Amino acid sequence: MTFSRRHFLASAGVAGFAGLSGCTGRFGSVNSYLTPIMQPQNHNIVTYWCDVVMQQIRDQRVPPPRAAYNLAMPTAAGFLAANSILQTYDDPFGIGAGPRGADPEMAYGVAFATAASEVFQQPFIGERMDFANGIADGEAKSLGAAWGRQVGLKIVKMRTRDGSQPSKANYYLNRYQRRHDALQWTPTGPLYSAKPGPEFDSFSRPLFPGHGQIKPWTMGRTGNFRAAPFHDPASPEFADEFEQVRALGAADSRERTADQSEIALFWEDGPWGITPPGH
Repeated sequence: MTFSRRHFLASAGVAGFAGLSGCTGRFGSVNSYLTPIMQPQNHNIVTYWCDVVMQQIRDQRVPPPRAAYNLAMPTAAGFLAANSILQTYDDPFGIGAGPRGADPEMAYGVAFATAASEVFQQPFIGERMDFANGIADGEAKSLGAAWGRQVGLKIVKMRTRDGSQPSKANYYLNRYQRRHDALQWTPTGPLYSAKPGPEFDSFSRPLFPGHGQIKPWTMGRTGNFRAAPFHDPASPEFADEFEQVRALGAADSRERTADQSEIALFWEDGPWGITPPGH
């Protein structure tokens, strides 16, 4: 049997990892997500900062919908800051041209960290210092840092009221239209968990029911990308899909292949995982 991260956590427990939040492991360390899958010569400023935020997703246990949002803002900010200096791609956000002679890598890192600090509520002081120490001092570095912060703050301001604001009762804000038919949502019952895997609060409220109303980054009408309506529970299509899920998902399934089992565990990714957006 391959000794995976899942097996280790299941045997060792996760209590010993409680102190990791806010302390990002460097590339090459056991805490780095990218170290096992990336050759050192391919490591760069983009992978550096992506590794930082993926570890934050793990350590703060950020749920998948919010993790996707938290990855989007910093990576967009970093790209826009560097691109405005390099002038390689079109600019759909009105960032404008960056200062001549500015270091695009420094701009990328500072813009990324500025946005990441907002969405993760984490200053990333050590990570910023490690990053900056890897770039030679000089006017280009100073110009890049100032421009990166300017772009990062602009992106944060632009997304301040984009519909992503958390709420303790967000389906009462007309973001979640409750159904009253056979497809109505029912809170998860008590003591529901997968072992090893995540545990769910008893009768928890819906997870980010208003997430689909967040202002998109680039696409126009979100309605063009909605999923098709769910099958009528009385339809043969529903019966066919239900039977497929039952047959493949049963604990003693004889239809599920070893590869399918591994894929399911990969996407389920608990406990203390990077969550699907990280993958």
